[in-house]
Amino acid sequence: MKKPADIARTYLALKDQPRSTWTHELDLGPMGEAF
Repeated sequence: MKKPADIARTYLALKDQPRSTWTHELDLGPMGEAF
């Protein structure tokens, strides 16, 4: 199960990312989940 605090931490990292390495797509899932 995804923890809200972990999701928030990931989104904060996106907010603070440098413009030279922009993220266009991100998938969040628990470790070990098959995609």
